[in-house]
Amino acid sequence: MSGTASLIRKYFPYAAFRQYQWEIAKSIYDALTSNKIALIEAPTGVGKTASALAASLAYSEESGVKVLFLVRTKNEAQAPIRELRRLRSKGVGVDYVIIRNRPDMCCMASTRKLPYDEFLGECRFLRSSGGCPYYVRVGKVDINDVMFKVTENADNVNSYISSLCSLGVCPYEASREYLLRAGVGVMTYYYVFSIYKPETINIDLRNTILIIDEAHNLPEAITNLNTVSLSLTSIIASMMEVKRFVDDEELRNRALRVLKGLQTYMVRLSKVLEEETMASLELGDVLQFFEDLPAITEAYYEVIRKKRSAGVPIPYTPLSRVLEFHRA
Repeated sequence: MSGTASLIRKYFPYAAFRQYQWEIAKSIYDALTSNKIALIEAPTGVGKTASALAASLAYSEESGVKVLFLVRTKNEAQAPIRELRRLRSKGVGVDYVIIRNRPDMCCMASTRKLPYDEFLGECRFLRSSGGCPYYVRVGKVDINDVMFKVTENADNVNSYISSLCSLGVCPYEASREYLLRAGVGVMTYYYVFSIYKPETINIDLRNTILIIDEAHNLPEAITNLNTVSLSLTSIIASMMEVKRFVDDEELRNRALRVLKGLQTYMVRLSKVLEEETMASLELGDVLQFFEDLPAITEAYYEVIRKKRSAGVPIPYTPLSRVLEFHRA
């Protein structure tokens, strides 16, 4: 048996290859060594996941690059986890992490129920103020030891997250930190293909193997990942909040000027769309209303401060939607 064949078999989770599995693994390995892209199409049940991991891990051992297994949906992460655990039972240890979005990996039940944007704001506040004990503990434990214990026992995504929570550490932050040392990261398309990413990972993609599961979904997935909407309802609600919570007259007027400009533009646009199925828009048409973006930012923090002072445990304001729309 050649050195290449032996290395690929080392990382294959099963005793023997089924029909087509060896051909898939060898084709992927050859593509990697030639710095090419491999496109694999085969029916469900052939065993593409095991073959792709075997080839990628074999090449990773030789080159030292990291492997990222990207899935379209959260549930599809179970397949690579299953194969990585089989490798461990075979005596081949591969360190890996699972990364889902922050809310899915949050240990604080009340916070993770928030809408996504509001969750990120609250999470950011708790981390910066020391109010999240799970985040604080990440810096006080041996991450290598913690992650080894968790991946040794957790057989699915949910048990992975709950195990980290039971150890008192933030699953998202622990996984994000350990990704720098792990051989494999299992995550959704978002972390590579989203242009605007409020959640990020520290990975050099130039030294990374990407295994993209269900890659035929990429065009639609990338479009959806990079689409951000702002509704007229959010604009009107934001105006009401500014009027209610912002006491400084100058700031209030500045923020309302921005919001009223957006409101007028969106009303005018809706009338155009009533008569036409499509309308041509210039980016500058929208950006002109954000020339005084600091007013919206200051108003946002003032509203949050007022609500928090009033005892609202997890304050939210629709102004966050306006800020997100501009960032995107």
